[in-house]
Amino acid sequence: MTRTTAPLNAFRIIAAELADWADAADQEGHHSYAQACADLGLVYLEFEDADTTHPRVTTAWCAAESARMSLTDGTGIEARARTSRARLHLALARREQSADLSNT
Repeated sequence: MTRTTAPLNAFRIIAAELADWADAADQEGHHSYAQACADLGLVYLEFEDADTTHPRVTTAWCAAESARMSLTDGTGIEARARTSRARLHLALARREQSADLSNT
């Protein structure tokens, strides 16, 4: 089974839910909220390829979940900042892992 034929996992399920929220918000004219949902959905898709044992990925996960809770309550307050933090920690984890691999 390849990644493209694998059944949906939790990260994709959450991303799909956020895509639905983004679509609904956009149709209602809440474009900032829609963008926050879409951006966070992209972060959840990045978790599929992340090493979940890396400490930065754990930090990213906590930030993403906090952002999702902010969006869940309908306000989206601080969701963008938390989403950005999650994206940054995921990127740092990837680079740190690449550096570790190149040093071996």
